[in-house]
Amino acid sequence: KEIVNIDPVNTMWGWGDNEGGGLGLNDTADRSSPVQVGTNSSWSKLTTSLDLTLNSGSAIKSDGTLWVWGNYYQGLLGLNQGANGNISSPTQVGTDTTWNNIAMSRTTWATKTDGTLWSWGYGGQGNSGQNNKTTYSSPKQVGTDTTWTTEVSVTGTTVNAIKTDGTLWSWGYNNYGGLGLNDVVKRSSPTQIPGTTWKDVAMTHENDGGYVAIKTDGTMWA
Repeated sequence: KEIVNIDPVNTMWGWGDNEGGGLGLNDTADRSSPVQVGTNSSWSKLTTSLDLTLNSGSAIKSDGTLWVWGNYYQGLLGLNQGANGNISSPTQVGTDTTWNNIAMSRTTWATKTDGTLWSWGYGGQGNSGQNNKTTYSSPKQVGTDTTWTTEVSVTGTTVNAIKTDGTLWSWGYNNYGGLGLNDVVKRSSPTQIPGTTWKDVAMTHENDGGYVAIKTDGTMWA
């Protein structure tokens, strides 16, 4: 698996497995020690795909622009490609300057500073949150809500996210109960999990939809 990291001076570095250009170094050669990705020193936030079969990455710069690289399986990179392939160096997604957080698995999820939530990539389990099972190759807004926080966690094709009012919402694949809705029924649009004091949510298994979450009273739930 590739390893990509942002250092304290906001440069980005990669090393390890570079299949599909997942290190963003403009080639597919593996690296056994850290190598700087380009010369930019304005990287702010970073994520790589949690699906271990996909070497893909994305990062947000301090100017709010979003950049992606690696395997663009099923539109994962949001660059409007319809076929599978790879891009080996960071490439900007559109021209927006309001991205503020991102998560990747087989689908990519991102929030903007205006509180909107966006998705693209594989959607065959309803995990695009668009009330269908469509795969999208460019960013598409999830509903019209402007109250999503940066707390979005995704495992495989299961998604959990928190709104500013402390409510927790889930959708997508649910064979193992990863949606927290007391059943194993898939959902193709955000569905609320009971409670209004959720603070943080994180995955525990990269493919099967295991989650833990913390409430504002300091209790932890799984």
